[in-house]
Amino acid sequence: MLYERCSFGAMTSNRVGSPLQQPTDATAHEAWRIVVLGDSANNRAHLQRLLLSGSVLPYVFSGAAAEAEALRAIWCTPDAHDGVLLSLRLSDNDALNMLAAFTEPDGITVCAVVVLIGEATTDWGSAAVPAGSQDYVGDAQLSPLVLTRAVEDATARWAMALELRQRQTALDISEQHYRALAAATSDIAYRMSADFSKLLPLDGRGIVSSSQKSQANWTWLAQNLPRDEHARVRREVSKAIANKTHFEMEHQVL
Repeated sequence: MLYERCSFGAMTSNRVGSPLQQPTDATAHEAWRIVVLGDSANNRAHLQRLLLSGSVLPYVFSGAAAEAEALRAIWCTPDAHDGVLLSLRLSDNDALNMLAAFTEPDGITVCAVVVLIGEATTDWGSAAVPAGSQDYVGDAQLSPLVLTRAVEDATARWAMALELRQRQTALDISEQHYRALAAATSDIAYRMSADFSKLLPLDGRGIVSSSQKSQANWTWLAQNLPRDEHARVRREVSKAIANKTHFEMEHQVL
């Protein structure tokens, strides 16, 4: 299997033939780690040169033909890569199958991916994004600036997707904890309008009457509380609203 690895700093200028600046130990950890997948070593080297001439950031490149061993390396060490340039010109697979190989069950790839569609029609690129890629670039648009922006934008999109997934996971866990707590106590959670005149659908959990529909115009009082509690509850509600405080009181229920 062909799998080369090399480290480069950003070019000191955008002129062809400018020397490459090696990253120092202090900045090496800030280098963008890019994997270039394609069946041509010359093509991979060309893409590396485009990125180096289009950005002031240091890069660490890994390149490989599209073989299973290379994919396993990416999948097993996702934290070692910031992005992948995936070419349609592959030796043993196509880009869409390759995307599926390192896309997680929730549809997010293990790192940011830009698909290089070559001279293929834009249909390939349009299909790559739903398949998991964050961006795509064709040969007609390929330039240092376009490729650099594609990689940077793809990385930003991937980071946003990952953050949204993490937030959703945290929200799901919080919801599970809340439901477990609610099920373990005798308290009843309910939702009201801002002036407490309307009770939204309520699960009474066998303690008070349940309702599948909202109860407006204070009808929830008659449904759930004895008549001699109505005036007292409404007074406390008015007081809480006027003072902008929490409404909290003990009262009887039917």
